Amino acid sequence: MNLNYGEVASAFISGEMNENARIKVNNGLKLTIMGYFSFFLSIFVEFMVKVVYYKACHRFVCDRSIELQKLVSEWIKHHLNSHAS
Repeated sequence: MNLNYGEVASAFISGEMNENARIKVNNGLKLTIMGYFSFFLSIFVEFMVKVVYYKACHRFVCDRSIELQKLVSEWIKHHLNSHAS
């Protein structure tokens, strides 16, 4: 049985729909809203995970590169001092 959404909506609003059909429409609306909510929630969670992952990796890489720069500069200073003496 194919129903026109406009007819279903008007029957739902006017109260001409029987209780069983009204419950089915309510459940359908709830499922639709929950589906959209879960879809947008999953996109938001995925975005936040990527942001946190990027920040953590960026911090890790920056900290490691700073440590590496310090080690290299100390090695160069030590190497130059040993040749200067």
